[in-house]
Amino acid sequence: MKKRRIFIIGLIVLLLACPSCMIYITVKQQDGYKKRVADNTNEYMLQFLTMAVESKTDPDYKPLNFNGLDEKSQEAATATMNEIFKTVLDMEQDDDGFHYEAYNEKTRQYYKNQKSYYPVAYEEFFKSSARSKYFYTDTVALFDESDIISNLDAGYNLEEGKDGKRSLLKVYNTYVDLNQVSINLPKDIEMTYYCTMYESPMTYIERNFVDEYDIAVLSGVALLLGLVIFIYILMNSLEVEEVINPYRTIKQWKLLTVIIIIGLTSFIFIGASGVTGTLVMTGELQGTLARHNIAYATPISYCLYFFSMFIFYFLFSMLCFTVKYMFMNGVDYFRNNTCTYALYAKTKELGNRVTEFDLKDNINQDILKFTICNALLVIVLYVISPSKTIFAIVYVMISFLYIRK
Repeated sequence: MKKRRIFIIGLIVLLLACPSCMIYITVKQQDGYKKRVADNTNEYMLQFLTMAVESKTDPDYKPLNFNGLDEKSQEAATATMNEIFKTVLDMEQDDDGFHYEAYNEKTRQYYKNQKSYYPVAYEEFFKSSARSKYFYTDTVALFDESDIISNLDAGYNLEEGKDGKRSLLKVYNTYVDLNQVSINLPKDIEMTYYCTMYESPMTYIERNFVDEYDIAVLSGVALLLGLVIFIYILMNSLEVEEVINPYRTIKQWKLLTVIIIIGLTSFIFIGASGVTGTLVMTGELQGTLARHNIAYATPISYCLYFFSMFIFYFLFSMLCFTVKYMFMNGVDYFRNNTCTYALYAKTKELGNRVTEFDLKDNINQDILKFTICNALLVIVLYVISPSKTIFAIVYVMISFLYIRK
């Protein structure tokens, strides 16, 4: 009784510790994920956003300076910049991967987008005057490298100018030489922005920042913890384990039943655990729960992850016990618990009955002759008309009833 209690307590501790370790490792990997998000902040889009907010909160702000451009080109360039500002502001109002709070010191106006539901990966506060050295004053580089034009209407595009660079901005039927345009950097904006762990134009996320290293670490840790459970099952006495449910029930099942039920369920839960772990690491699960107004989204996401890992390791311990029980009982296990051996036994029994068939007996001779004739007749019927095999089946059934009589 004491050994049983010790085994049960140890198993429970392991089944609680393994999912907890997975959560800890996943959170640690999340730190690396956050760093990759922070290292990929799109400064072009951030500059356009800051200029757009300055323009929105200060009517006197002029984002462009012109050098020798005619009035029509100036109007085209200004219209393009206004269209860019509108695009960026509209984009950021619905951006779940990025949110910000801005304050114009000159006009004392606030402006912000809707707060995202997703966990914050990176936060920064800056004043545009102090941050200006990080912004681009080269209009050609800003327009060309940011690819902002691709987000506008088809009437806007960049073409090569006389210098061979993409410096000629086409605004429908008007061409603007960007070499004659300079950027008037914002000077009065204070902004706090937050990059979250979700796709956003502000963090160059074309895909989630989950790489092969993250998958390898999580898979390796899960495998190592599974090995610990397997060793624990091997270390304990079989006499203790086989009298404790669910192992007592499992040992009575056929091997095929164990593989189908326990093996398949384990496969399902390890897949669910992998998906859940990835969603927890990227913050998508927490964000989805928060979006549906579910309180305590982060603790609940961790609990779901813990539950899926707990069920998997519990099922895995059953598989470990089955492997141990199989090898400890050797041939007896396969004799009593496998369909293959049962089929072998039935085949052997049928063979013995065939070899014991007495051909000297007149009745047996008549039965054998009748069976051979029936088999040949069925083959002939099938060859003549394969589509009418049903007649051959009916004939066989009538023959069986006749022989039985």
